[in-house]
Amino acid sequence: HCAYNRASGAQLVPNPEREGKEVLKVARIDNEELEISNQGAVWNFPTLHKGRFETSVYISEGSKGGRLSLSDRWFNASDTTAYKFAMYNFDLSELEQNRWNDLVFEWDLASDTKSCSVKDIEGNEIATLPLNFDTVNGVNYVHFISTADEEDTKGFLIERVESKP
Repeated sequence: HCAYNRASGAQLVPNPEREGKEVLKVARIDNEELEISNQGAVWNFPTLHKGRFETSVYISEGSKGGRLSLSDRWFNASDTTAYKFAMYNFDLSELEQNRWNDLVFEWDLASDTKSCSVKDIEGNEIATLPLNFDTVNGVNYVHFISTADEEDTKGFLIERVESKP
């Protein structure tokens, strides 16, 4: 499973709104040499039972979708089944297109609901994510992946990631 693809996946590209800066682009590039065409990216942070994760995501017009999953283990960046075992999943197609969406995810695995709130940077609630898969260890990975069913060269962009207890 860790050798799905042996080709470049997500890549750094120029930021569409900030000259001289780069961002990570996640898309789906169809290529017969790939086991899976959906690109992704994975980032590890300190394990948190109660925590906060922040990111900025840009959904390009014409993008065919993406997902952000918070989990307790590493998954291959192009693993299309990672969401099944993630604690929380967020569909990026719910976001506004052609602008940066600053997102704040907050969870407390000791709470009664164990849910995760998703807010914009001003504190306005966007969604409440139910616990999808229980964990003993806490959350310590974010997995971004294109969910396009066909080639999607537009994809989405990731400007920053940050976690806090």
